[in-house]
Parts: sequence; structure tokens; C-alpha cells
Amino acid sequence: MFTPVSFTTKDGVTIVGQAEELTQTRVALLLPMMPKTKESWEPFMKRLAEAHIGSLAIDLRGHGGSTMGGTLDYHSFFNKQHQESEADVQAALDLLTSGGRSLSDIVMVGASIGANLAILLQSRHPELRRVVALSPGLDFRGVVTEPAVKSLTGEQKLLLIASDDDEASYRDAQQLHELNHTSTVWWPLAGLGHGTNMFEADSGLMDRIIEWIL
Repeated sequence: MFTPVSFTTKDGVTIVGQAEELTQTRVALLLPMMPKTKESWEPFMKRLAEAHIGSLAIDLRGHGGSTMGGTLDYHSFFNKQHQESEADVQAALDLLTSGGRSLSDIVMVGASIGANLAILLQSRHPELRRVVALSPGLDFRGVVTEPAVKSLTGEQKLLLIASDDDEASYRDAQQLHELNHTSTVWWPLAGLGHGTNMFEADSGLMDRIIEWIL
């Protein structure tokens, strides 16, 4: 069973998540694609636990349990409110490092807008050495990635994954790779769809990602 988690962002939003094996030194912070929730990561969380990697999956603000009693709803969000989800990710990182864990022991894995947020936070924190971006974009709801990718250092690695039937993300992931060959790794796939849906189409993808993380 996963452990329920909740914490508060600097702008006062309560974020709800679920954790697995957080006593492990290495942990993964998992950011869903819109409109999916933390539960979309459960098969991957189980696979991570088998590899002795802990995990925390969260509901971004306005999604799932992170609605502040129904007062936040992503359906009514403008781009600014989606951009404010950066605070959700930062608060999750703060939680994961509160016991003395280093940012270098954390890998972020995001899907779609979650991928963009992961890339953005990696650019903010040079200590974040590994990020996996499933179906990233140049601009999802105002969360832009080009400046972030350009700023990544040689010690930071960003794995870009997209499927050719997801044309916009496939094109954008290629473009992001071209911006910074030193820090990015490009995995083009075929016929697997968007975001965490790719796991459903190819469960072996989870193992390949874990091997890259390790």
C-alpha cells in the first residue's frame, strides 16, 4: 500500500501525494500529465521499489486531491495558474530533502506538463542530476522549456522521450535535444502515444528508464 502524503506550498496550496519506500536514499519525484493524477504512476512506483528506489507521486494543484476543498480546478485555470504549479514541485523537493537527503539523490520524472515542470526545476537546481521527460513540449500552458534546457550544465542529464504518433511532443523533444547535446539524451519511440500512456503500450519502457536512472 502506498503512504498518503500532504504538504503546503509557499503560496499556501495543500498538495496531496502518495509515497513508496521513502526510506531509500534514492527517490523519484513523479509529476503527472494533465488531467491525470498521482495514481497514474502506481505501476512505475512498484517497479521503482523493486529497484530499491523510493518514490513520491503528487497531484498538481487543481487536480485529484490537490483542489483545496474544491476551490482549485484546473478546468478554470489560466496559464498563470498552471505556471504556479512550479511551487508544487519545489515544495515536494523541499519535503524530500527535509531529512538531509541531497538533491543529487533525487530523480524527477514528469509526463507532458509534468515533464515541462521537471525540466524547469532542473534548471533551477544544478544539483538535480537526472530528469526524465515523457512527452515534453516547448510550451505547455505557459510552462516553457527552451531557456531551461539551454541552461543545463554538463553534469546534469535530461532524458527526452516521445513517440512518433504524438507529433507535437516528438517534434518538440527533438528540438530540445538540438538545443543542448551535452545535457540531453533523446529516445525516439514509435506508436506508444503520450505521456504515461506509453507505459501501458510498452511496460518494458519502465525498466529501460530505471536502468538509465541507475
